[in-house]
Amino acid sequence: MPCFNGVSHIALTVRDMRVSADWYERVLGFGFVTEFHVAPGDAGVPRILLLYQASGLLLSLCGHPGRTGDAFDPRRTGLDHIA
Repeated sequence: MPCFNGVSHIALTVRDMRVSADWYERVLGFGFVTEFHVAPGDAGVPRILLLYQASGLLLSLCGHPGRTGDAFDPRRTGLDHIA
C-alpha cells in the first residue's frame, strides 16, 4: 500500500493570476517564486508559482486561455489537481 507523506503542490485555474497571487501573498503569507508559461505541449499556459515557506507547499496559479468565467461548482469535472 502506498504511503502519502505530504503535498508537493496545488494547481488552481484562476480568473486573474496577478490579483489571485496578491491575495495569497497578503492574506495567507505565500511568497512569489516565478511567473512562466508551460509550453509547448500545454499550449503555453501562463502560471505564477508561489511558495509557503514554512511548509514548502507550492501553489501554481494557472491562467488557461480557454477558461470560462463560470462560478465555482464542486461538481464540475477538472478543477485541476493536487500533487
